[in-house]
Amino acid sequence: MCCKTFFNPCAGFRIYKCHQNCRVSPHFHCPGCKDTRIRRKDFFSHLSYCPGSVSTSIPGNVSTSCPGNVSILCPGSVSALIPGNVSTSYPGSVSTSIPGNVSTSCPGNVSTSCPASVSTSIPGNVSTSCPGSVSTSIPGNVSTSWPGNVSTSCPGSISTLIPRNVSTSYPGSVSTSKPSNVSTPSPAFVKDQPGSIQLQHTSKNSRSCQPNFPRMY
Repeated sequence: MCCKTFFNPCAGFRIYKCHQNCRVSPHFHCPGCKDTRIRRKDFFSHLSYCPGSVSTSIPGNVSTSCPGNVSILCPGSVSALIPGNVSTSYPGSVSTSIPGNVSTSCPGNVSTSCPASVSTSIPGNVSTSCPGSVSTSIPGNVSTSWPGNVSTSCPGSISTLIPRNVSTSYPGSVSTSKPSNVSTPSPAFVKDQPGSIQLQHTSKNSRSCQPNFPRMY
C-alpha cells in the first residue's frame, strides 16, 4: 500500500492518505465513521463534526449529536444528544438527551433526559427525566421524575415523582410521590405515598411511620 502522510498540528496525530482501490482517487478514511473524503479540506471539515467517535483526555468541552462513543478522563463538560455510550472518570458535567449509557466515577453533574442507565460512584448531582435505571454509590443528589429504578448507597437526597423502585441503605432524605417500593435500612427522612415501605433501625420518634398508613411523615 502506498500512503502519503501529513501531520495535523491541531489534533496532534498523523493522517495517512489511502491509495488503495477503495475509491478511484486517493482519499482519506475517517477513523470514527469510516467515511471517506478526497480533498484534505473536506476531510478536516468532516473531522470537526464527525459523530462516529470522540476520545480525548482533557478537553474543555465535548459536544456531539450522534456519536458512537464518548470516552474521556478529565473534560470540562460533555454534551451529547444521542450517543451510544458516555464513559468518563472525572468530568465537570455530563449532559445528554438519549444516550445508551452514562458511566462515570466522579463527575460534578450528570443530567440526562432519556438514558438507558446512569451509573456513577461519586457525582455531585444526578438529574434525569426518564431513565431505565439510576445506580450510584455516594451522590450529592438524585432527582428524577419517571425512572425505572433508583439504587444508591449513601446519597444526600433522592427526589422522584413516579419511580418503579427506590432502594438505598443510608440516604439523607427520600421524597417521592408514587413509587412502587421504597426500601432503606437507615434513612434520615422518608415522605411519600408508595405502594410499600420497608424501614429498619428507625428512631423512637418514627414509631408513627407504619407501612400501613397512607401517608408518612
